[in-house]
Amino acid sequence: MFKNMKVASRLALGFGLVSLLLLVVAAIGLVRLSGMNDSIELLVKDRYAKVVVTNAVSTEVNNIARY
Repeated sequence: MFKNMKVASRLALGFGLVSLLLLVVAAIGLVRLSGMNDSIELLVKDRYAKVVVTNAVSTEVNNIARY
């Protein structure tokens, strides 16, 4: 099949295939970045806030124990 094609046709087909693969990789990257963004948002807005409150409570408990 490819032996009967002209060089320009083979090059165009190859370039099109590479372009398609580039688009697929870019789409997968965007999807994965979106998932990572959701995870980081959970860490920053939920879990880190709980850690800050826990440290404040721990500090106050230590202050009460010293008095």
